[in-house]
Amino acid sequence: MSSDDILAKSETGVYAPEDFITGGKEIVTDTVTLATTGGVVAARSVLGLITASGKAILSATAAGDGSDVAKMILVHEVDTTAGDVVAPVYMEGCFNPDLLEYGTGHSEATAKPQLNERNIYLNTPG
Repeated sequence: MSSDDILAKSETGVYAPEDFITGGKEIVTDTVTLATTGGVVAARSVLGLITASGKAILSATAAGDGSDVAKMILVHEVDTTAGDVVAPVYMEGCFNPDLLEYGTGHSEATAKPQLNERNIYLNTPG
């Protein structure tokens, strides 16, 4: 079956890539323990690590516990309501900054230099 056949059977018949991965850099993933936050952490959230526990949470600039530094990107949505969860994260790669979820105080401008130090690059597709 050709890709045209598959696309013709799609709802719109038009292929529209999401453009989340935006560069030729190799994608590197790992797992991390997300701390219990009492809720759902969105896919593509920019995460930091709490220094004392080594657990990840949504990176917020005023956190002051180590998680204020953006270090990785969550691969998919995770519900931490019932407790800590081990989840996959992007550790290296090139991603569309417009599709990331930023914590309080973070934006592309604040997260980009921190992520660059860890071989995660933000590049808007053009």
